[in-house]
Amino acid sequence: PEHDADLKAPSGIMLYFGGWGDLSKEPVVIHNPDTDGRYYTMAIADLNLELMHLGRRTVGTDEHYHALVGPGWKGALPGGVRPVNVETNQVRVLGRILAQNPGDVSAAKALQQQFWMTPLSQWKRGKPPPPEAKPVRTAAIDPMNDLEFFRILNEGLRSNPQRSGEAALMTQFDTIGVGPFSEFNSAKLDPAIAAGLKRAIPAAGKMIEQASRSTITPVNGWMTANKSGRYGFDYLRRAAKLAAGGFGLLPEESLYSTALYDDTVTPLSGEHRYTLTFKASELPPVKEFWSLAAYRAEDSKFEPNSLGRYSIGSLSSNLKYATDGSLTIHFQHAPPAQATQNWLPTPKGKFFILMRQYEPKEALLKGNYRLPPVKRVK
Repeated sequence: PEHDADLKAPSGIMLYFGGWGDLSKEPVVIHNPDTDGRYYTMAIADLNLELMHLGRRTVGTDEHYHALVGPGWKGALPGGVRPVNVETNQVRVLGRILAQNPGDVSAAKALQQQFWMTPLSQWKRGKPPPPEAKPVRTAAIDPMNDLEFFRILNEGLRSNPQRSGEAALMTQFDTIGVGPFSEFNSAKLDPAIAAGLKRAIPAAGKMIEQASRSTITPVNGWMTANKSGRYGFDYLRRAAKLAAGGFGLLPEESLYSTALYDDTVTPLSGEHRYTLTFKASELPPVKEFWSLAAYRAEDSKFEPNSLGRYSIGSLSSNLKYATDGSLTIHFQHAPPAQATQNWLPTPKGKFFILMRQYEPKEALLKGNYRLPPVKRVK
């Protein structure tokens, strides 16, 4: 948890890694090591936030080389390098590799360090690129509150192919100097257009904020995000996902369910104790594993606890099942009076619970399975 400063709601059982790639001149080759069956996945996101996955589910855990190929590149890849076509010239890669428990972290880190990416012209089989003597740095920008946003938008539209089905929209953008056939210059804007664009910025912010407030209908108090990674032309949903802090995973890779309230429809709080009970026949139907984590409501971060435990789930080695095969997880801030095997410490203030279900089965994907409610004990 001490390393989660740049992440919202880190999983507690994954090590994260990643980077950005520029595909405008040539492909970027990604190497993944042989993880010997260990779960990992790399989410590949283009500028439209459309996702693909490279990992155990899609390519197995043997060593691979994959080339992220941009839309304009024409050429031949070396033997043994698999192409992955990306629809934009910029791409982001966010990887996760399983670290099952604290004792497993060093082994997971050793594998994590064997993932690397490099431009095709610098790629050599079996030889990771040397570390940069002077890593590239650039000044941070926050263009969301002025006309600089439209310059950056225009730059992205001009440097990437036009998407099928967006011709009419791009024509409209060009009428205000933002589209792919224009070069945006705020100093040369018609005063009326400039005023309209300035008004659009706070208006769009309010729309995104409203859309970020989940409209998913809760089932037993759980809201399940089952449409991540495929947005098509739903621009508002895509913007809301980014505003919420990330791009997640495709549902078939990992399905996320969030509980904000208990069974009395009261916000979860460290002032109270809660239980979540799975009947023996109703454990989450997944092909891989599931995990639960609790986060502070105000910043989606872990809160340090005396046990040093930040997630609990099917990979936990000492869970205690009842004689009938059922499983009860205890959520509370203070240590329970009973044994702590099934205890997930919670923040002392308002919090939420996130259930991650890796490689969910059809019952989960179709919404036929329902997570049990989080019940308030006291």
